[in-house]
Amino acid sequence: MNEAEPDLKDVTAHSFLLRFWRVAGGLEQEDLPWRGHITHVMSRRRRSIQDLEEIKTFVEPYLTNFDNSD
Repeated sequence: MNEAEPDLKDVTAHSFLLRFWRVAGGLEQEDLPWRGHITHVMSRRRRSIQDLEEIKTFVEPYLTNFDNSD
């Protein structure tokens, strides 16, 4: 079953699921790199994350649809 992608233009809130873990290896604990993924809950879009800047890049387009006027 192929679900239609939700229309997000009138959405006033977004939820994201973030999961992070340390990559096991021969390095000292404090040097182990972080990896993870972020998922937009409503659309189920998912992206792998290797640094914090990628979170901003993923989330930012969802925030551009908000009207900031009161």
